[in-house]
Amino acid sequence: MRATPRLWAPFFVFLLWPATACEEANTYQPPPPVEVTVATPITGEVMDVIETDGVIAGLEEVEIRAQVQGTITEIHFENGQIVEEGDALFTIDPRPYSAALQQARAELRTVRAAADFARTTLSRAEDLHRTGAMSDQQFDQARQTNVGAIARVAQTQAAVQNAEINLDYTNVVAPIPGRMSRRFVDRGALVGAAGDATRMATVVNSTRVYADFTLSQNEVLTVRTKVRESVEENGLEVSEIEIPVLVALANEEGYPHHGHLDSVENTMNSSTGTLSMRALMPNADATLIPGLFARVQVPLGRSQGILVPEVAVGLDQVGRFVFTVNEENEVERQNVTVGAQHEGTYVRIEEGLAGDEKVVINGMVRIRVGSHVTATEETLEPPDRPFADGAPGPTRRGEDNPSPSVVTDDGAEPEPPGEEPSEAPTADGD
Repeated sequence: MRATPRLWAPFFVFLLWPATACEEANTYQPPPPVEVTVATPITGEVMDVIETDGVIAGLEEVEIRAQVQGTITEIHFENGQIVEEGDALFTIDPRPYSAALQQARAELRTVRAAADFARTTLSRAEDLHRTGAMSDQQFDQARQTNVGAIARVAQTQAAVQNAEINLDYTNVVAPIPGRMSRRFVDRGALVGAAGDATRMATVVNSTRVYADFTLSQNEVLTVRTKVRESVEENGLEVSEIEIPVLVALANEEGYPHHGHLDSVENTMNSSTGTLSMRALMPNADATLIPGLFARVQVPLGRSQGILVPEVAVGLDQVGRFVFTVNEENEVERQNVTVGAQHEGTYVRIEEGLAGDEKVVINGMVRIRVGSHVTATEETLEPPDRPFADGAPGPTRRGEDNPSPSVVTDDGAEPEPPGEEPSEAPTADGD
């Protein structure tokens, strides 16, 4: 039986339907503009600072070692005790050294008696030799005996002095004031055996401490420039300039510890391109423990500057840059030169911005140059004083230097709550 055309008609309609649907043109639908957050940079009087890392070191640190051999009979301090210079720490059995001193003194008396006899004999020999009753050989022998007796007296006196020193070494005292470590030997221990200077304890003077840090070549040149400017502006000698140094521990806000630069190495380290420096810091409350790592800030003065959040600064093969949004909400790239950090969240822009741009501070990873965005504007809060009361940079030794980090365009100086200005450190660190 032959199929009729009416039976095949639905089948042909089904085959032709997809082809008809595909004839509709696809149109590109652009994605919605990316939402970003923008802010105008902070402009005003900004503190020029250099920030780096450092290590706290004791002003004086001495190892207490045995200088004579013997058994420890007494220990006169507790672990961690504060001691003064001259305080007794250990007693090494003094009996052998007391006996040696007595023996040396007895020997001295013997040789002194022999020297007196030799001197008397020489005096008699001179009289006899003058009258011809003594030969030249006998006279020379008497004279040489006297010289030898005098030498033995000097030798024995040195032995007595050495015995006194050894006896004194049995009473081990603190060579400096400071805090004691734990003791490394116990009562009854033999120390100084076979000439080994046994380490018994250490004492650290931490009423003042050092902050050791390094600066790069460019940072060193910046410091030198600022010092030179301060010398010229104030009519001072370089020796009269004091460079403040501020220190903070890992868990501290701002830079609460104020000191000054104490010494600088005389050569750059050619391997690292850095110069080692040392700041002297007061430490009356013993907060700065030798060995701790610390953040170090060197304020160099104030000047007009521009601050942006550090997160707004990108880095690629060309260099550092920020994204800005123009009047048409289009993204532009601005290459910038970055200066010092402020409070760890802001960076100073040395070149590349005028200060009135709208800088992208959030959403940078989702945009590119030329893309259109939806910008939400925020106002940046000026940073608080990054170093508490601060100092304006190189000044005459002993001057007071309170100053904020940033003074905004309206003249307002941000004041942290509950803080009163304090005096900058003087040359002696007080």
